[in-house]
Amino acid sequence: CNRSIMSSSTDLDATFVRDTTTKAAENPEIDGLPSRVESDSMGGLTIPPGCLWGAQTQRSLGNFPIGGDESRMPLEVVYGMAILKKCCAEYNSKTGKLPEDIAKAI
Repeated sequence: CNRSIMSSSTDLDATFVRDTTTKAAENPEIDGLPSRVESDSMGGLTIPPGCLWGAQTQRSLGNFPIGGDESRMPLEVVYGMAILKKCCAEYNSKTGKLPEDIAKAI
């Protein structure tokens, strides 16, 4: 889904457009979904084709800087979480709480 915000004049009396070309998924079944109208406490909102989220997420995309470089997790945090997961998998394998083949996959 091209995460563009497009609200009709009945939604917010304004049209918001943000060009974030990140795809929600590279899946023809999802990409082929039609646009639809979702409603929340603020009213109806058109969700672009191929998007799997609802009205509140669509509004958030227009109101907050979501998905840009500033939203990315620092690589040091990703590496730290990977080390933590590996240590937990090794421990749980040694204590018999996790099968060894699954621990090795982690």
